[in-house]
Amino acid sequence: MNRLLFILLLIGVTALDSQAQGCPYTDQAWELRAEDQKESLLEKPLFEGMDDFCFQAFLQRVVSRNRKATNHKQVMTLIRKYCQVTDRFSPELLHTICTTVSSITLGKIATDVITLWKLHNGSFERVIDTEARKGRYQLADQLYSDFERLAALDVYHLIKWAQIKGVLQEYAPAAKLYCQICQQNKSFITMAQSQLTRLLVDADSPAIRKKTLLTFRDCRLTHLELDTLAFSKWLSNTFGRFELYDEEVAAVLTLDNNKISQSGRLYAIAKKLFRKQRLKQAITPALKAWEILSSERDKKECALILHHAYLQTANQKQALLWLERMDLSHLNNRIQAVTLFQQSNLFNRADSLITAMPQSVYRDTLSVRQHLFAEAVKKAKAVATAFSRFDNAWTYAAADNFLWKIRTAAFSGDLFSVTSYIDSLKPIRTSPTWSYTAEFLQYRLATERLMQAPDAFAFWGALQYHVYLGVPQKSLAAFNPNHWSKDVALFVALPLIESLIHHKLYDRASIIIEQMAKLEKSVAISYYQGYINYLQGDRDSAKKYFEDIIVTYPNDVYAHKARIQLLKIKKEKT
Repeated sequence: MNRLLFILLLIGVTALDSQAQGCPYTDQAWELRAEDQKESLLEKPLFEGMDDFCFQAFLQRVVSRNRKATNHKQVMTLIRKYCQVTDRFSPELLHTICTTVSSITLGKIATDVITLWKLHNGSFERVIDTEARKGRYQLADQLYSDFERLAALDVYHLIKWAQIKGVLQEYAPAAKLYCQICQQNKSFITMAQSQLTRLLVDADSPAIRKKTLLTFRDCRLTHLELDTLAFSKWLSNTFGRFELYDEEVAAVLTLDNNKISQSGRLYAIAKKLFRKQRLKQAITPALKAWEILSSERDKKECALILHHAYLQTANQKQALLWLERMDLSHLNNRIQAVTLFQQSNLFNRADSLITAMPQSVYRDTLSVRQHLFAEAVKKAKAVATAFSRFDNAWTYAAADNFLWKIRTAAFSGDLFSVTSYIDSLKPIRTSPTWSYTAEFLQYRLATERLMQAPDAFAFWGALQYHVYLGVPQKSLAAFNPNHWSKDVALFVALPLIESLIHHKLYDRASIIIEQMAKLEKSVAISYYQGYINYLQGDRDSAKKYFEDIIVTYPNDVYAHKARIQLLKIKKEKT
């Protein structure tokens, strides 16, 4: 085996040596020549015996000899002659030209080089697309790089090139290309940022994501017309999506100079980190938010976050300091504290506060929420079912409490109980002045539409529960539109799509939209096909969907929505 490898290696070396010996312009052959022979070889090259390797060496000699004053016309003439003799213009030759001649010379011959390329190969776009389809991404990348040197690329080429960089897992170069796209045409900013985000989903590590986003940030900050606030929001949200929380906070602190906006965003980040039990990382945004928030209510919640964060990180002195600023004597503050503890899975802390409350609608509600956040839906339903304190008296608080019976029954998929509760409500309890009238009507509509499909109602109820928890993506695994009639499938799909979009889970929403589009054409799904394209930055595709809806369904409610989106697109272009 070793002997075979040795023979193969010897054959390879011999082949390379013969190639070099057959070309008089390579280092080994060139040094053996007298000066007059060198001059003759440069003045009268024998293109018939050359290959691309030898022409590269020849061109390097020509450029090196005339380094200070290379005649661009002479260079172009030599390139034409070589292509004429060999009847080809290969990617290797193009790369030789782009990397051998000076940038000044290249700029002068760029148009002629592109014309010559087209004469032999057709458009460079077609060649690159063909190479990419064949899986030759390195060559496609090289071609894009060479044609960029020839100043031949527009924003659409840059988009395709960035995608190829993504396939090659060259994330930082891809980020620079997406930055270049943003700077060339501001109407492509949303799309470029969306594609970069999707690209980073497949990155191998948080370190790669961090480096790529910082590369993109540094490049974007060089743009004089940058909308700093809008960019800060996108950047911080993207860092947060990939759990790069320190960078998320830094993006707010360094790029958002609006104190009102900054305080609200830091406050939201602090609550999110607290809920995720990232207590040490919650301290900085909570402290900064507390310093600049104007709402005393919000400052009290920041104090609650800081107290618990310092308590868990064994900083007793700071924990006691912030305990004094929490003020849990007021009922509203106590309810807010319970809510935050429940959302953060700190159920023991929440339970101690609930137990200390007097009997009331608020205590009952918090008890139900306690079980729901602990994902104990059956227990929550049992607690809500036992509510009887206000069943025979009309008050808004009583109606709110009664609604928990409907909610928990729906969350557990109990169609019969939901229907019974709805039928038992007096008409006055659906008064337009009641805060939850819309939600009540939503449950009533669901029971009417899904009465003959209890399994679909079970899915719909579970979806409402996941939406309540803020995790609609948990319903994706159970979604199978082929199990239901087309009307039923559409009815349960729309709230799933809307909630995924609301939580900016655009890729997952796209999957559901495409599933439904294959099942049956509907104006609602057509609208969301356009809307998801709009959100992901593909304005042209979105515009087509919206225009088709207006023409085909001019009086539909989704036609009205489509007109609004078209006005947005028109405004963005101006």
